Amino acid sequence: MIDAGRVLGVAVEPQRFPEGTKTAADAAAAIGCEVGQIVKSLIFGVDGEVVLAYVSGRNQLDESKLAAAAGGSQCRRVDADTVREATGFPIGGVPPFPSATELRVFCDPDLLTYDEVWAAAGTWTDVFPITPGDLVRVTGAVVTDLRRDQGERSRLCSSAGRLRTMSSRGSGAVHGHGRERRGGARRAEACHHAHHHHPVAGRRLDRGRLG
Repeated sequence: MIDAGRVLGVAVEPQRFPEGTKTAADAAAAIGCEVGQIVKSLIFGVDGEVVLAYVSGRNQLDESKLAAAAGGSQCRRVDADTVREATGFPIGGVPPFPSATELRVFCDPDLLTYDEVWAAAGTWTDVFPITPGDLVRVTGAVVTDLRRDQGERSRLCSSAGRLRTMSSRGSGAVHGHGRERRGGARRAEACHHAHHHHPVAGRRLDRGRLG
């Protein structure tokens, strides 16, 4: 990617952190920068089209906003094989360039509030600095609001909390409802950890992976 950067007019100077930079919080701690300066490269499918979203490390992606920006209606996560096939890199290491396929790219405007941001450099342990202007320029990204609103996050967590409470009531539920309640408890627990630990923590592609 150093050669690709040179062709694009960007000096790429990767820095390696052996302890890993799998999440935005990990990367910010290792680099010594703000979490918001970390570029999360998120791969999603919108109505079957694979697209790439750059989101500030301090934000969570609103999938409905990404779908609307791409002119679609359904936005879904894609699996690790799809990420590698589309980009040529593994989850957690997707750099802004080069890409194995041509993808439409969308960028969180919050990244443009910094003089410098940090993106994955092809692996979970390598990152490099780039100006937001260059990031948008070389990738052809469309700058658009992608951030999940705090109110929406709170509403989702409140709903999940109610499901968790329901799951703890009574042991005489029929088997089918028991499965539903256990699923609600799992969703509530996931929301609990995302709220109390870090907004980008977790396995989901929209919660912390750099790429």
